[in-house]
Amino acid sequence: AITVGIAALTAVRSFSVNLTADIDREAKTLLGADLLIGANQTAPDSILSRFNTPGIERAQVTNFVSMVRFPSNGGTRLSQIRALEGNYPFFGKWKSSPENSWQTFRSGKKALVNHALMLQYGIRPGDSIQVGNVTFAIEGELLSSPGRAGIASSIAPVVFIPEAWLDSTGLIQRGSRVDYQYFFKMPDGSDV
Repeated sequence: AITVGIAALTAVRSFSVNLTADIDREAKTLLGADLLIGANQTAPDSILSRFNTPGIERAQVTNFVSMVRFPSNGGTRLSQIRALEGNYPFFGKWKSSPENSWQTFRSGKKALVNHALMLQYGIRPGDSIQVGNVTFAIEGELLSSPGRAGIASSIAPVVFIPEAWLDSTGLIQRGSRVDYQYFFKMPDGSDV
């Protein structure tokens, strides 16, 4: 019994060490960046200025929950709006249809919409989605991306819009519940 117990403990410890090593190897791809700073308010300049050095890339995602509307059929749905500024993800890539729509939605008044949401409302790329006061052309459907939790996506599917159009939506006001994420890519060899 003692031998079996020791073997079981060794197996569990070995599994734990291997799992930790695998997560460390894949952390950049899972996160899409070297470092993430998140808060429920914009980060102060005293923090962000630490990253204003050559070789460090930054992207920002502003997250909040809001209703969206599909003008073609009048459907509405609670969704997680993510306004993106920058070249996130720095590591790995999103899966979208059309294949490059995860990159091309960033220019112009375009949105990238969760695949399940598009199926639910019979929407296709080229249709439109209204977020607050702005109607966006749907550039593509998001199939998967770094940093997304599966269960959260089923409650409030994700809609990505360019940060440049966030103020125009009129949805961020005093009292709005907003989360800010700052993603950083450090130069090779940096101690994050």
